[in-house]
Amino acid sequence: MLIDPSHSAQARRALRDLVPNGQRRIHFNGEKDGTRRRILSQVARIPFDWRVYVTEGAKQTESRERLLLHIAEDLVVAKASLMVLESRHGQDEADRRLLYGRLGPAPRLQYAHAEAATEPLLWLPDCLTRAWGRGGDYRKLLESLGISPQVVDVE
Repeated sequence: MLIDPSHSAQARRALRDLVPNGQRRIHFNGEKDGTRRRILSQVARIPFDWRVYVTEGAKQTESRERLLLHIAEDLVVAKASLMVLESRHGQDEADRRLLYGRLGPAPRLQYAHAEAATEPLLWLPDCLTRAWGRGGDYRKLLESLGISPQVVDVE
């Protein structure tokens, strides 16, 4: 997800407004079909760009590293200033080492980990990639809302 910093506060508010009563966050897989469709309709109003990065033929850890480095490089090219990753606790330090190894000690692209419960912008990739990955009606809905991703095949 690429969101202009000038739109991030508005996007966070819009996403928080979509959280069902009694929940701390949006988690697309846990929502009912009608709620998912409502979420996607509202998400379409948020200005962002998104890509789906795919790779094949490697173990999960190797694939994740390959994708993470490719995403970071694309963000540098896009002149992004900050990349926020959802914290995976035990994986966070490995992510930092990997990115430090590629971007160096004083990168133009800063990176951080955050908890999904406290950073609503992390809900966007969860909702969109899960909807896109489901295919069928969800992919058609995304297309009708004008929020289809650019798919990037990472070798």
